[in-house]
Amino acid sequence: MNTCLGFCALVLMLSSPFPFWSLRWWEKNAKLPSDDEEFQSARVVVRTAGTAALAAFVTFGSLLCLILILKTRHG
Repeated sequence: MNTCLGFCALVLMLSSPFPFWSLRWWEKNAKLPSDDEEFQSARVVVRTAGTAALAAFVTFGSLLCLILILKTRHG
């Protein structure tokens, strides 16, 4: 159980900045008009990375809370 707790904490620490960085990038660059294929691809990558990191943050955050609740109930 301690290994799972540590893993969840590690994933949370590593994934927490990505949704904010993605939002920051999106706010600065989403409205730039560009037909450049690489820029369009970067938009997709940033959106995907932000969504995946947010999903990992929510999933592992919930799992971490569940583990902590179980740990406190069972001593």
